[in-house]
Amino acid sequence: MKNTASNQAIPTVTADTNSLGEVKINHDVIARIVHLSCVEVPGVHSVGGGFSFSDLIPNKSSSKGVRISENENGYVIEVHVIMKFGVEMGKTAQEIQRRISDQIDKMTSSPVSKIDVVIEGVETEEDQPKETNWENPVATN
Repeated sequence: MKNTASNQAIPTVTADTNSLGEVKINHDVIARIVHLSCVEVPGVHSVGGGFSFSDLIPNKSSSKGVRISENENGYVIEVHVIMKFGVEMGKTAQEIQRRISDQIDKMTSSPVSKIDVVIEGVETEEDQPKETNWENPVATN
């Protein structure tokens, strides 16, 4: 289906067809579900790579680190995550897969064919920026 305003194809999947018409779900919606499912998993620091200025734009950050495609068996999902230091990566990745599958099924009633979890890094407390007191950055004597 084409968006006439910008003449760009919007990837969608037909979720249901009935006498009233079709229900289509944009892949950006699926990517947002994937993103939210991942950040709920204990041990996941973030989805996608490190922080960039594009994270400040809500539409861009919702699908950052998530790729959605489809095959004859359902959605094919690839998600890139940063884990917290000390977590058991294998179990955490399996929990990510389970939660994504459950949420996609619950919210769209569409099948998930495959979920690949790519662990891009590990975040330690040392990697996190130090807090700065912005209320009074200049000490007065």
